[in-house]
Amino acid sequence: MERERLRQRFDTEEAYSLFFASDELNRLFAELVGNKLAVSQITLLLQDKPLSTGEIAQALGLNASEVSRHLKTSTMHGLIRFDEG
Repeated sequence: MERERLRQRFDTEEAYSLFFASDELNRLFAELVGNKLAVSQITLLLQDKPLSTGEIAQALGLNASEVSRHLKTSTMHGLIRFDEG
């Protein structure tokens, strides 16, 4: 459904402008692009050395809950793993 919205045709230039200035587009962008960017940045940081959630959050200017959400998703996809201990 979200992809269909991005492919929709606009009847007027005003409708086009309203859509691309909308909160809905900003939300879609954050979900589709922003999340992937954050995950990429986290995996790059973790290539150097193990880091805590707080250290990652501080390095990227995110809050710890956002980092935790990205770490959970990345773990589920096998991109990262947690060290025990």
